Amino acid sequence: MWGTAILELDTLHPGRWLAGSIISFYLNHHWLTVYATSTMYYVDMQSISHPEFITEEVVVRYHRHNPLTPDHGNVFDHRPVVFVVHAHEHYFVVVFDYENSRTFAFGPSIRGSGISVGAQQWLDWKGPELWIAVARFHRWPVPDVDGVQVVALRWPQVSELSLLHFPYS
Repeated sequence: MWGTAILELDTLHPGRWLAGSIISFYLNHHWLTVYATSTMYYVDMQSISHPEFITEEVVVRYHRHNPLTPDHGNVFDHRPVVFVVHAHEHYFVVVFDYENSRTFAFGPSIRGSGISVGAQQWLDWKGPELWIAVARFHRWPVPDVDGVQVVALRWPQVSELSLLHFPYS
């Protein structure tokens, strides 16, 4: 992961969109400093980039590269899971709460503001596939996708188009 981040260091310059590898590198570094006391788990963007292809081999590889090990045998304790999604040229944060069958998406759209509830919100960013994949990574039984309450919190954000016209400097 750090190799890709080094190649994309130029995205740290003002007026540039931050590369996903830089975001992942920073969040992984931060995660390693707080995981022992965290009430959530973190999954990096690379691990969830193709949720439709999560096989047992991918899960084993995830466990090999993940510095955490389950507290009890081969299964992680239940906690909410946080990760960053890249969809439609946009990054946003998602929290899966499996115990309460809830998904929270923070900033999933650059348009509009407010709170919206409904499963339609997560179809655009492969939410159901991610729900299954993240549960598999933690070796939890895969909860029913149809029963998940999806809450999206939106606020006005800078769009790529406005950045091209008014770059930060």
